[in-house]
Amino acid sequence: MALSETSDEKLFKGDGASIFEMAQQREIDAAMRKIRQALGVKWEPLRKDQELLASGLKSAWENAGNEEWETFRFSTVSQEDATSIIAAEKAAASKKKSRVQASAQVLEVLRNTTGRG
Repeated sequence: MALSETSDEKLFKGDGASIFEMAQQREIDAAMRKIRQALGVKWEPLRKDQELLASGLKSAWENAGNEEWETFRFSTVSQEDATSIIAAEKAAASKKKSRVQASAQVLEVLRNTTGRG
């Protein structure tokens, strides 16, 4: 039996994005939307760093299991939480922290949201 009998059509959408990537992007978009809505006017100062925030969420999505991801309360992420995630991503980008350390910081922030609300 071949290693994979799944056709390319089942794995990839026409633009080349895998089903995994599409699911990941859908989850990140939903989390970002909840954070923006929850922060309201406090979102404005973070807008310039929204790609770093999304990158941190992507890292968390990749490192947390689906079960854990579902426990995160993105609607309770504070401006301070978002700033911490952005700071972790900036530190990783500037090599002040390893990617592993930055991911651990982001996960810690998100784990703290589970008891809120």
